[in-house]
Amino acid sequence: MYDMKRSELKIFIICTILVMLGVALAWTAGRKGGNTESIRTEGTAMGTAISVVTYGGSSSVHDEIYRKLDELEKQYLSFRVKGSAIYDVNNNYVPGQAYELDEKLAGYIELALRIGDDSNGTFDITIRPLADVWGIEDGSTEVPADADIAEALKNVGYSHVTVSTEKGQNGNSYGVTIDRTGMMLDLGALGKGIACDELYEIISGSSVTGACVSVGGSILVYGKKPGNGSEDTEFKVGIKNPRVDDDDTENMCGILSIDSTEKPVYVSTSGDYEKYFIKDGRRYHHILNPKTGYPADTGIISATVVCDSGAVSDALSTVCILMGREDAMKVLKKYNAEAIMIDEDKQVYITDGLVDKFTIKDNNYKVVE
Repeated sequence: MYDMKRSELKIFIICTILVMLGVALAWTAGRKGGNTESIRTEGTAMGTAISVVTYGGSSSVHDEIYRKLDELEKQYLSFRVKGSAIYDVNNNYVPGQAYELDEKLAGYIELALRIGDDSNGTFDITIRPLADVWGIEDGSTEVPADADIAEALKNVGYSHVTVSTEKGQNGNSYGVTIDRTGMMLDLGALGKGIACDELYEIISGSSVTGACVSVGGSILVYGKKPGNGSEDTEFKVGIKNPRVDDDDTENMCGILSIDSTEKPVYVSTSGDYEKYFIKDGRRYHHILNPKTGYPADTGIISATVVCDSGAVSDALSTVCILMGREDAMKVLKKYNAEAIMIDEDKQVYITDGLVDKFTIKDNNYKVVE
């Protein structure tokens, strides 16, 4: 469900889009005339906050967007919703036998496995048994026993998963094979980014001339953002202060300018502040390292990744926290991605492509040259 607010912008205004998971705010603005009428909707889907701002086009695009998000969750991505493709795989696969999948979903799984390889196994879409033991997403505030962690890790390991394409009588059949029992696929670490990729197909096929769509911590920025005068302007994305719970604009670490006039841009943020508890002075968060069985502890507490793929940006924002700055840089380069990483000492590291695009707003944070 969502609420719609429609306005023909007669003067320059700022519309804020509250975003949950890290990319905390996006600003949009418009002017009167042409295709600059703004439509803004806010709601929930895929278990997170959704915000959509479009210029040009009609409200029917927003209807399509929310329908697509509902479809993605219920038919494809959710490991919780009975009847979704991932749920069906997890509950019905036979070890060593290919389970037939939709071509596009098989492609996303294949991408996730490739990122697993490129991240030295830290990014792992079979992490769910370990995540269930910790229970942080469900509100647990207890550290599991080492024996329970060790038992869960027996069922974690993306190397036991393969994606294949076989020629059959009805054309290409795409399948995923898991070679042992007790495992689960969980695309949560790139699911919001996948959604942004899929929403681009809707927006680009419409009469929309510009858009900023947030799905939790992942954002799709598309087309031109009308300015106050005759010139179009860049979209603005606020990066949340990772040590302040309030999402108010006064608590932004900094502002990122995004130019999407030539091609869509995807921005995803992950952080140790999203889902966590503190025990005996230590922060335990939901981004779990499959090698140790414990939350990542690399010193990076927030990572924002910008690139030309929603799924990749979402996955790599997690990779940055799992691998740490130096190792993650190698992976970022492989995918032509840019990043802003914040460490526990409030130092901000910015890759070359974003240096001139990011402005610090909180003087407690310092950019490392």
